[in-house]
Amino acid sequence: ESMARVYGELVVQRRGRFEEQGATDILDHLVWRDFYADLLQRDPQGRFVGLFAIEVGGEIVATEFGLLTEECFLALLPSYRRDGDWRRYGLGQILTIEIMRWCAENGRARYDMTIGDEAYKFDYAPFETALSALMIPVTARGYAAALAWRTKERLRANPRLFAATKTVLGRLTGRF
Repeated sequence: ESMARVYGELVVQRRGRFEEQGATDILDHLVWRDFYADLLQRDPQGRFVGLFAIEVGGEIVATEFGLLTEECFLALLPSYRRDGDWRRYGLGQILTIEIMRWCAENGRARYDMTIGDEAYKFDYAPFETALSALMIPVTARGYAAALAWRTKERLRANPRLFAATKTVLGRLTGRF
């Protein structure tokens, strides 16, 4: 199966889903769409990038893009057909189970659904893992970015202050 074909269908499937929800998909932004496509091109053997699909009668009906480590698959971009009769077949769930099976057969102990608390994730008896971040700046630009990031995190810890800051910045920049 051509990775480009599967990835192209993933983009189309996600676009339909997000339009239906009235939301913006990360892949609507060319920089991110190209970023993920570039990851696929740089790893044609699939050692670090996993792209999975279910095909029925020559039609790709479910897709998932993720990253691979020695011990797990990190699910990043799941999608499936939602039009017509496809919606009732639970294509996303079928593909998730098949990828979990693939993980077990290929020495990967975990299927990581990554961040987010979407309801479907709780169908799989998940456990939560605390996330942390490490930032080690080595340039002046890096120090500036680290300071901005730490400031934003501190503001987020206080929702009222964060909301007020966003409002002020939005008015100043005309972006919010």
